[in-house]
Order: sequence, then structure tokens, then C-alpha cells
Amino acid sequence: HTSKSQNGISPNRIDARTMRRSPTSIEATTLREILADLRKAKKIHQSDLAKLLNRHQSYVSKYENGEKILDFIEVLSICEALEINPSILISEYLEKVLIKKSLNINLQTQN
Repeated sequence: HTSKSQNGISPNRIDARTMRRSPTSIEATTLREILADLRKAKKIHQSDLAKLLNRHQSYVSKYENGEKILDFIEVLSICEALEINPSILISEYLEKVLIKKSLNINLQTQN
């Protein structure tokens, strides 16, 4: 039995209709967390990553803090700079978003 959210979409998949382009959305916060974690795991400072991207340090700070939403090309550039296969980032992103959305739906139904 698959539960459905209020919009009739299974919580086990991502639906573009429910994705929000907001810095506080589950999607945006998850991407920020993953990118920051990957950068830190490689022991690269924000300023060093910014140099690799030919950007100012504030660029990295702003997307990691939610002041800037990245587009897909920017995400690919960051993956390249961090020497990370984009498919690994996408897989991790999808897994984490689905878990967070599932937990969020479960919390909403309990209240």
C-alpha cells in the first residue's frame, strides 16, 4: 500500500509540480547541504572553491547559506571543480529529498 500526499502524489517520488524554487524548500536546502558537505569532505575552503570557479568567495557563501539558488549549469560547474561525478550528486540528492519529503508527509499526517 503506497500512501499519497494531499496532492495525490506518492511520497516516494519527486514531482516537478510540487517543487518550489525557494531557498527554504526541501529541495534547495538539501542541495545546499550536500554541496557544502562535499566541499568540506574534500577539505576545500569556500575561498578555494571560489577561485576554482573564478568567482568571489561570497558566491559560495551565498549559495551555501541560501541567499542564492543555483541553476543546473552552476551545479555542474561546482561538481567539476570538486571533481565529483554529477550523477553521484543527483543520486544522493534524490535519495535525501525523498526521505525528507516522506518524513514531512508523515509528520503532517500525525498532527
